Amino acid sequence: FSFLVNLTTATSPTSPPPSAPATASLSKRCREPAFAVTGNATSSRGGGGLREKARAVARLAGSGSRHTHADAQYSGGPVPGVAFDPFDIEADPPPLALTHEQIKLCKDALAHFERRSKQLDALSDEFQRLQGMRTMHPEMMKMSTVARDAANREKNRYIDVLPFDDTRVRLKSSATSQISGNDYINASFVKATEDNSVARFISTQGPLVRTFEDFWEMVCENQCPVIVMLTQFDSVKCDEYLPLQNGQGTYGKYNVKIRKDTRDKHQFCLRAVEVQCNEARFILYSI
Repeated sequence: FSFLVNLTTATSPTSPPPSAPATASLSKRCREPAFAVTGNATSSRGGGGLREKARAVARLAGSGSRHTHADAQYSGGPVPGVAFDPFDIEADPPPLALTHEQIKLCKDALAHFERRSKQLDALSDEFQRLQGMRTMHPEMMKMSTVARDAANREKNRYIDVLPFDDTRVRLKSSATSQISGNDYINASFVKATEDNSVARFISTQGPLVRTFEDFWEMVCENQCPVIVMLTQFDSVKCDEYLPLQNGQGTYGKYNVKIRKDTRDKHQFCLRAVEVQCNEARFILYSI
């Protein structure tokens, strides 16, 4: 299943940054672009795979780059004058110009992480409890009625990995998608904090061939600057939603081009991807 990470603050969405496709649908409350992670977290290849991906997400967050036809600006970008190449996999991201409130939130998040890291047994117990709350549980089934609707079943890769009704991502222009008729996609918003003051994420399944257009629609509507894929494309857990063979592909009304491809010794891949729909065009990062 896929994770979409939206590192944005709460309030309404804007356009995505260049160089990273993201499978994620942000709500109208998000101002900044979202980082998207898609795939099965247990299937990353190479010992350093997950660490490298995490490092890359931090690097892309630090780059702060984001372009559309009108170059939009947003807060929380890198310190002016700091040269940075996000495709240098070994490079550390530049320092961010943070507000006092953002610095406090970072310190709070670090303190929370340090407390939890000292309670490994508690984390393991929590994970086991979550495993017992899969959507096949009777109580959980009541919370995912839209995903179980007959019209939406073929959009789900698994019968037990479904979004809840109150946190699911809603597509806005699904009338023109390959499977039209409603706003459903197997993806959920995940809050990092209760008040959405820090960031939130979007979690989605590895796209099916029949949901490719819906996937890119979600990326564009929610302006996600980064897609992090944690499932190998040669696995049945995810179909090839990027044009890896020819470098260019069309998914319904979305034209997708791979502009740059960088790899390291761990087979870690960082791609700059251009997405175009009608007159709108932007660049995203795909990890």
